Amino acid sequence: MEASAQALQDLKAFNRMVAGHPMLSARLIRGEHHHLQWQQASLFLAWRAYRARPPGTPWAPARRTTFRMSVSVSVARALTACATLTRKADVLVFGVDKIAAPSGRDFRIEGLYRFLEDRRIPYVDAFHTRLGRAFYRNAWIRRRCAIYHEALVFSASPRPGSDDLRIAASLPCDGFAAADRPFVRALAETALRRAVASPSVVRRYARILARLRPRAILAIDDTRYYHELVAAARTLGIPSYAFQHGHFTKYHAGWLKADAGPGDDIRPDRLFVWSPYWKKELLRLGTNFKEEEIAVGGDPKGGAPKPEAAPYAPPHESGRIELLVPFESDAPHGEIAKALASILATGRVKIWLKTRPDWDKESQLRAYGFAESDPSRVEAIDDPARVRKGVHAVVGVFTSYLYEAVAMRKPVFVLKTSHDGGEGMIVNGLADAFDAAGPDAVDRLISACRAAAPKLESRAETYLRGMGDLTTTLEALLPEA
Repeated sequence: MEASAQALQDLKAFNRMVAGHPMLSARLIRGEHHHLQWQQASLFLAWRAYRARPPGTPWAPARRTTFRMSVSVSVARALTACATLTRKADVLVFGVDKIAAPSGRDFRIEGLYRFLEDRRIPYVDAFHTRLGRAFYRNAWIRRRCAIYHEALVFSASPRPGSDDLRIAASLPCDGFAAADRPFVRALAETALRRAVASPSVVRRYARILARLRPRAILAIDDTRYYHELVAAARTLGIPSYAFQHGHFTKYHAGWLKADAGPGDDIRPDRLFVWSPYWKKELLRLGTNFKEEEIAVGGDPKGGAPKPEAAPYAPPHESGRIELLVPFESDAPHGEIAKALASILATGRVKIWLKTRPDWDKESQLRAYGFAESDPSRVEAIDDPARVRKGVHAVVGVFTSYLYEAVAMRKPVFVLKTSHDGGEGMIVNGLADAFDAAGPDAVDRLISACRAAAPKLESRAETYLRGMGDLTTTLEALLPEA
């Protein structure tokens, strides 16, 4: 079974175990906050990493804090104190410590930054970071102080009490294979550790917010890290708003109900999604957000898909076909490389690889098996606008860029791999499945493009109808004083 699918099954079994264990559920569900719901995304990713290990690779517990890590924590604390004491902020922007050219910021919420700067609204950043080389590099490039989530977490991370350790160590784990039980117990201990630290993190955020007194918190909707900040803001009456940064699938566990019993699951006051399509999709998938908490607000990257596109020209039967393939960081690279190599071998396919700005281009080419490819057959591009007109179809696994292709009135194909994260597009009629196996794969793809041509306008209308406008949303949230 593919790692994500297996991880989702494991997560559901883990949730059932917690809900059925009186002491675990008391600490993780029925306590001050619903920590099991808060931790769903992190727990899923832990399970996926565990299941994605190469065959025969033994599992080992995570390393404890090193001296180098302690130094990084000290630097993060100093930068956090600097931001708290010296910065003025009408708005706190919570994001991920990523930098992409040309803006030097996280491109996924570039529109939020542009709005604030265009209107000269003072803001301060709060980041989730990885305390390694990238942390130092990004801080140097940014050249301004910021609040770092990890500085607060490491300051508030005692070991669980003896009772909690005993609970984790003695879990029977009846629903799991014997080989998996050490990992299950370690995961339960980690969840307890985070729950024990969480109230202290909330208090630290509350002190920071009390000093900064922002009018609002604007956050990327990363459900792994924003809960303590949102809880602190709630205690001070500061509204918090999260903005959709990518698509939603059944594997986006942090946005979906844990089905582990009721608890105090504090969420942002609003989750702003790109369009009514995404609100409907979240509700279909079973979100933990209430329907009234989800609003249409536009894309935080800024801009919006253009409602008009050049007329689509399908490929000729028995001719060549040009494909736009977006690179996907979490997709099964080996399977994708094999599938694309099989259709390239026909000599009838040109592939434009759309690269990500937060990955090295050569690494992306290597991951898809294109490192030695002839440029006449494969070419990497960072801006697909220059080739969009001549592209006959967009092929991927589950990236959100496939939805942008729907807006461009291009046929979209979900490549058959072990990962089924793109099934929502097929279920909702926005894309077709494509199996690259077999000598007739290119002919089938060309026929599918021609069959999809009459549907492109209605697909775009389904996806774009009611698309939100980010500027209008932010003007309503942050009226001029």
